[in-house]
Amino acid sequence: MGVVGLILIFISLLPGVTSEGWSMKALPRRAISSSCVVIPCSFDFPSHSYTALHGAWYKYWYRWKYTIAYTKDPNYGMATFIGRAKIIGDLEGKNCSVRIDSLRAEDSDVYYFYVDAEGYTDHTFTEPVRLQVLDSPHNTSVRMTLEKGKMISLSCFSDGNPAVHNFTWFKISQGKVTNLALDGQTITVPYGFEEEISYYCEATSILGSSQALPIRFPTEYAPRNTSVRMTLEKGKMISLSCFSDGNPAVHNFTWFKISEGKVTNLALAGQTITVPYGFEEKISYYCEATNILGSSQSLPIRIPTEYAPRNTSVRMTLEKGKMISLSCFSDGNPAVHNFTWFKISEGKVTNLALAGQTITVPYGFEEKISYYCEATNILGSSQSLPIRIPTEYSARNTSVRMTLEKGKMISLSCSSDGNPAVHNFTWFKISQGKVTTLAHAGQTITVPYGFDEEISYYCEATSILGSSQSLPIRIPTEYSPRNTSVRMTLEKGKMISLSCFSDGNPAVHNFTWFKISQGKVMNLALDGQTITVPYGFKEEISYYCEATSILGSSQSQPIRIPTEYSARNTSVRMTLEKGKKISLSCSSDGNPAVHNFTWFKISQGKVTTLAHAGQTITVPYGFDEEISYYCEETSILGSSQSLPIRIPTEYAPRNMSVRMTLEKGKMISLSCFSDGNPAVHNFTWFKISQGKVTNLARDGQTITVPYGFEKEISYYCEATSILGSSQSLPIRIPTEYSPRNTSVRMTLENGKMITLSCSSDGNPAVHNFTWFKISQGKVTNLALAGQTITVPYGFEEEISYYCEATSILGSSQSLPIRVPTEYGAVILPESRCTQYLTNLTCLCLVRTNSSVHITWALPGRTLRQTGSDGIYKTESARVGPLVTNTLTISGSNMAVQTVNCSVVNDRGDRHLQRRLEIQAVGEQAGTRSGLMWKIGLGSVGGAVLLITTAIAIYLITKTFRRTDKRKMRRIRK
Repeated sequence: MGVVGLILIFISLLPGVTSEGWSMKALPRRAISSSCVVIPCSFDFPSHSYTALHGAWYKYWYRWKYTIAYTKDPNYGMATFIGRAKIIGDLEGKNCSVRIDSLRAEDSDVYYFYVDAEGYTDHTFTEPVRLQVLDSPHNTSVRMTLEKGKMISLSCFSDGNPAVHNFTWFKISQGKVTNLALDGQTITVPYGFEEEISYYCEATSILGSSQALPIRFPTEYAPRNTSVRMTLEKGKMISLSCFSDGNPAVHNFTWFKISEGKVTNLALAGQTITVPYGFEEKISYYCEATNILGSSQSLPIRIPTEYAPRNTSVRMTLEKGKMISLSCFSDGNPAVHNFTWFKISEGKVTNLALAGQTITVPYGFEEKISYYCEATNILGSSQSLPIRIPTEYSARNTSVRMTLEKGKMISLSCSSDGNPAVHNFTWFKISQGKVTTLAHAGQTITVPYGFDEEISYYCEATSILGSSQSLPIRIPTEYSPRNTSVRMTLEKGKMISLSCFSDGNPAVHNFTWFKISQGKVMNLALDGQTITVPYGFKEEISYYCEATSILGSSQSQPIRIPTEYSARNTSVRMTLEKGKKISLSCSSDGNPAVHNFTWFKISQGKVTTLAHAGQTITVPYGFDEEISYYCEETSILGSSQSLPIRIPTEYAPRNMSVRMTLEKGKMISLSCFSDGNPAVHNFTWFKISQGKVTNLARDGQTITVPYGFEKEISYYCEATSILGSSQSLPIRIPTEYSPRNTSVRMTLENGKMITLSCSSDGNPAVHNFTWFKISQGKVTNLALAGQTITVPYGFEEEISYYCEATSILGSSQSLPIRVPTEYGAVILPESRCTQYLTNLTCLCLVRTNSSVHITWALPGRTLRQTGSDGIYKTESARVGPLVTNTLTISGSNMAVQTVNCSVVNDRGDRHLQRRLEIQAVGEQAGTRSGLMWKIGLGSVGGAVLLITTAIAIYLITKTFRRTDKRKMRRIRK
């Protein structure tokens, strides 16, 4: 029977654990995951009157918090079992059978039955009933690790119960699958070949098998994607670095210089070189990267020359106390060494005698004021355009961005531009033409995808000035490849790189290439996503690709390989310069490239050839008459003309708007903006209150007004130039409200501490936070008023916290948030080892609320939790929170002084160990009578050890039973 069996028999005879007349019979069960199971059960108890009969099943002996089914309250128990577990037996008929539906792997455990005869007594049966849930292999995957000597280690991982007992490996090469006849969980294979090779594994248990997705091996290739990066150094020097992608890695870099059309090998072989800059002539450099498989050249990079300041602009930053910080920025080589500031007021320009790059000036005057700067270096100077003050606006440009997550989930994020910032996001779902508001108010939500039906989502962003809705975004469904196309990239040596792109869900796993020449289609037997082909022939040759996924395939349109042609697609681009000047640039497509540009002017129907032959020219603008320009580009194969481009004229103000900025003391700054040519010279402000419009007699671009009243007030402005005027739309002033949307967020810290943060939305802002603790049904004010507090966790009792946010208009409370608990393990001091005449017997006694693994350690040997090899034998049993494990070693005269008992929890993050000293019973004797006396004494010692251990288990169990009875009474109340 073994020591464990004797302990359980002894416990069953102790008072308070079981008594005469109480009995239960139930059978252990095995079942498949996702199915249901019925555990047959019958019980009996002494004949006695009672008022009602109730029963419960739970994990872990006499632990109500682990109840799975309770006839008195079906909704009481573990959340994972509510709705799945039910007592189906007739308790009045002494039938305690229980059924569990939708079985999960974590349901594997031992269970206990409890009966309550109201008006008589209650009783918990100590007989454990074991349930084992079986599951076939799943989540099979392959992990790859690079080893020395071009070898790769592949490991196969899979989940299942019972565990996987066999792993089979397969190789995919040139479309063929080969069984490798290797069945270990980890194998080692070579890599680095030119062909594409993939591997996958199959995990098998007694319930079935599962295959992993193939994993592709790296190949070797010559250098590609070669480029040069430039960094400015001190003393008019430039550092050039060459970068290239190759496998094996690039081992040599060669540098070339292009000056006046001539290419020179610099005889510099390092990855980085340093060269001078600042000359007037145009100089370029490029590099060549080489490995053992070939080489690749970068595109030339041009070295900068010196020039006077240009692209001068002013940037504005709002400061405290109605001050504005203005910063002047300009591009010049050498760098700008002086900045001069100018003020424009009532049409007059004043030099401010301020020479720094950044100045601070006041704002808010009624008169119209603008500022601009002048940047100067040793080669010249450049002026910025005048700058005005920005305004505020409601939410706009609202859009939704979609990100794919694991497990066929999609993350949707709502973004919007508003000043002041957006403070609330609302989400909507469109399905079958119906719009549903989702109970999600955050900026980001997560939704499933992959269904057949078409589902769209959109969001609404709200600020204190208004709201804006995004366009609906459609959730992707699964489909075969589509939108297949080919992209072409020119390589050196008249070679072209062709890449195949296709949209499919799931992703494309194979690409096939075809060539069309003289009307005939040829399969190239090239299946990579990118191939390289020659170009420049006179005949017309086209290529197309076919993309294939597990749902089907799709072909691209043929792409024609380029031949040489004259200039075409000629166009003119226009850029405004200072002093009413316009820069015109001519662009065209030609092969070989264009080498000459000619410009023409159209005025009053007459065409005039300009004496300008460069790609870019500068001309005046702003006249009343309509003037157009066009260009002609010429290459060695011919020429092409652009369409005429019209020069802009002047116009009255338009595109009016008002922007709002919150100031101190419940004040708001309103700024008026308008587009006009020439610029606006006067602003007039109007107020709308209770349907009446009032002229405020203020004509500055920016004014300041109060806010926070209960009534609705709006403002708008009118902008006037010498050509006319225009009015903006009214903008509404925000009102105030008490705190709302109060919530608590929890963050785990080091040392078993938790940080709790309270957040709430209110106008004016929340100025006080109060925290409360809920323990055993009682609420305690923590006297902590900060927005964030830190509290401990890990106790056995259930504790919750909530906060209250208060502003001058009222307060709002959050929902309680529960703090996680923990359960440890203890090796009890009653654990011991006893040396008898014919064997050594050890007992390890552990108290724990979770699953643990117990092992024994002897000199040179570690034993499992349960098992036997003829000499060593271990057995394990569990009674409620007590776990016992016995070790029996057969034979005598063993040279063993100590034995170690080790305990590890199911997560592997807690480890306990106890060293057990061996206590001997009796002396060695040479006579048969002495031997019999020793055997008798050993038997008595074993019985004493057995009885002492049983009594210890009883006393510990009785203590836990009293504690849990008190908890059960509180739960019933």
